[in-house]
Amino acid sequence: MRAPRGSKATGRELQVLELAAEGNTDKQIALILEISKDTVASYWRRILLKYDAVSRTEVVTRHAREKALASVTQFETPAASDSRLRDEVDSRTRAQASELAQRNLVQAITECSMEFISGKTGYPDAFEHHLNEILGLTQSEYGFLAEVKYDEAGAPYIKTHAITNIAWNKETRSFYDEWKDQGLEFRNLETLFGRVLTTRQVVYANDPTNDPRRGGLPPGHPAMTAFLGIPVFNGEEMVGMIGIANRPGGYDEAVVEYLSPMVSSVANYILGVRMEQVRRMIEQHLTESAILIRTLTDAMPTAFLFEDGNRRLQYVNRPFLKIFGSDGNPMDFIGADCAAVAEMSRSLFVNPDDFMARVDELLEDGEDSFGDIVRLTNGQVYERDFVVVRQADQVLGYLWKYHNVSAWRSEHETLTRILGAAMDAVIVIDCQGRVEFWNTAAESIFGYSEAEAMGEHIADLIVPPEYRAAHRAGLERFMKTRVSHIMNQIIKITALHQDGDTLDVELSLACIDDGPEPRYSAFIRPV
Repeated sequence: MRAPRGSKATGRELQVLELAAEGNTDKQIALILEISKDTVASYWRRILLKYDAVSRTEVVTRHAREKALASVTQFETPAASDSRLRDEVDSRTRAQASELAQRNLVQAITECSMEFISGKTGYPDAFEHHLNEILGLTQSEYGFLAEVKYDEAGAPYIKTHAITNIAWNKETRSFYDEWKDQGLEFRNLETLFGRVLTTRQVVYANDPTNDPRRGGLPPGHPAMTAFLGIPVFNGEEMVGMIGIANRPGGYDEAVVEYLSPMVSSVANYILGVRMEQVRRMIEQHLTESAILIRTLTDAMPTAFLFEDGNRRLQYVNRPFLKIFGSDGNPMDFIGADCAAVAEMSRSLFVNPDDFMARVDELLEDGEDSFGDIVRLTNGQVYERDFVVVRQADQVLGYLWKYHNVSAWRSEHETLTRILGAAMDAVIVIDCQGRVEFWNTAAESIFGYSEAEAMGEHIADLIVPPEYRAAHRAGLERFMKTRVSHIMNQIIKITALHQDGDTLDVELSLACIDDGPEPRYSAFIRPV
């Protein structure tokens, strides 16, 4: 490729110019020329120096103008020197410059966004990429992208998400290296960027040294010849700020207008960072809650297991694993097929077929069930509760709870055998007067079997009809006052047999559970 007459670019520089004029980004130019992106950047530095240009757009435009004029003036005709023709060329190149600038901006935004969406970059790299593109598009020397935050007193300050490394000595290099990843904070508002925060407006400073708003520079800080601070808004809220410096020729409204799409992208990234922070905070709280729940349930004597609607295990605590003979980590069982695990554990149960059939029945019915007794071959006895976990009308899964009642069942069965063998009728009723226990002597004395009596009201079973209203009134009165004249005494009353005959009996009545819903025991013998 030959350079037009008078062109300052040569060789690869000319190739870079021509490819840029066609709308290629530095990354695309690097791929086409099979060189690195850093090499393309070095060519640009040389080209800008040769043309004494402010920006790449400017140098591409000037090169295009020179090329157009060269192609016209090579024909020695009067029209070639016509000023009207030159004006036409200038107009065309200015339009080309505007189009090129917009194309470069759109491509920069697209490239940044696509890399982020594809997962190649996270938020830190996305901010870094955006800052580099802004610096390149404006030919600025250094800058930062920052989020606006507020201290305890409500005063604004900024925390950087991307910042150019302009460290000028060992101390500032160390400071930059230490804080770059987590963000540097700037709280002094008596500065040019501070004016952006306090006024919420764009700040131009094309003569910072003599600008009354300046805050000064630390000793050794690189010179600042121009500064631009742009507030970043989300609706009415100022969420961030863009600060760039040292653009040749300074900054004006045209630069701000040109960068407006990039400003919107920065706002979106800041909002994304905030949403990510909220998500991580919720995630942390959930993790902490999960750890607490697991710690508590592992320390409980009660065994828990939760399976989803497909019978895949979602949660299990250590006591449950111990029931099934495992000392493993509960987390290792997540996702296991509960049906297969139960099948492999058949040998643990006294009646494995009954156990499996009852599990299938509970799952098929889909209704809560409490108090099933499960006996293991090792002699342990568990009381099992089954709860269907729902959200609205959707079944999320099933919760199984096993509580060891071996000691209680042993005592209960011993006591039941003792009371069952007693010569007196032993009856236990709840606070509503319904039968909870009915021994063999009660069957013999009153004629009702245990199955017939359980759950029935005691008045309907053994109290003659003419005394039933008084009996119910007395029970209701005792529930309200807890005062009775017959408790813990032996009294004689008339009772009723199943066949309708009456019989005289001695009754000893006692309250055996003095809670909100007391229970009563009655020892009865015929006179």
